[in-house]
Amino acid sequence: GPGTDSFRTDIAGMIGITSPVFSGSIAICFPEAMFLLLMSRMLGEPCPEITKDMEDGAGEILNMIYGHAKKVLNEKGFSFEKAIPTVVRAADLKLSHMNDQGTILLPFRAEEGTFHMEISVRQGPG
Repeated sequence: GPGTDSFRTDIAGMIGITSPVFSGSIAICFPEAMFLLLMSRMLGEPCPEITKDMEDGAGEILNMIYGHAKKVLNEKGFSFEKAIPTVVRAADLKLSHMNDQGTILLPFRAEEGTFHMEISVRQGPG
């Protein structure tokens, strides 16, 4: 429908989160053009298409964000554990972390385009 285009996902980095209080997952989702632009900035060279090597970039970006958020939240008394991101391409993307407990969709707009994060949590340890 209208507007859903802004949530288009061609590649996503996903992390399962566990703490004593709740568990769930965080995904960072990019349309291809936005991801390629980000990667060419990070690598300092043009990136015309998503290669296997580049896929790790989605996980690395999420790792940086998660690492920072984890530090801030753990200082406030949460006990987030270290997590390893997985990377999913659009073809395999059935965002399996979606559950009926509710997923928070956070859109981000940068001058280069848009991307979004999906945060899905449920109460209780993983």
